[in-house]
Amino acid sequence: DQAFTDFYSSSTSYTAICTNANTPVAPTIVSEGSRNGSGTVQLVVSAPSGTTVDWYAASSGGNILTGGTGVTTFTTPVISSTTSFYAQTRNSTSGCLSTTRTALIANVSTISSFTPTTAKSGETITITGSDFLGTTTVKIGGVEARSFTIVSATQITAIVPANATINKSVSVSNTDATN
Repeated sequence: DQAFTDFYSSSTSYTAICTNANTPVAPTIVSEGSRNGSGTVQLVVSAPSGTTVDWYAASSGGNILTGGTGVTTFTTPVISSTTSFYAQTRNSTSGCLSTTRTALIANVSTISSFTPTTAKSGETITITGSDFLGTTTVKIGGVEARSFTIVSATQITAIVPANATINKSVSVSNTDATN
């Protein structure tokens, strides 16, 4: 048996009789979002027909952050570092929960420094920070770098493009977010 509190009323408790036939499988990851610097990240799962998805900040226990019929996308609260969130399916008819939660990672890339702080077109700069894996674009002074190399999760080298003012700004982007 599984006991749960109704998400919509936050006060009505139920006990569901769960069998293998009405216990849903855990949701499947569609996309784990990323961003640069503090802000929200979008996470997406798919769930079997006849189920809904509840989102949590803990791998077990804890309170539902959001959920309900058709909720397969979750926008995190504002985060400033890489954070895990968890999705769990609920049978819409019986109320039975999947036996496990699916962990999704909301990645936050952060630039801590870049050197040199002044450089001309064609010169190389080194960008240091965190969560750079998956970077698809590097901009220097708002202009896309001629090329860049992801050296590691914490370092990127980039070639300064023409017409870029390096002391203005440096940013990295990935497939899920640009800031």
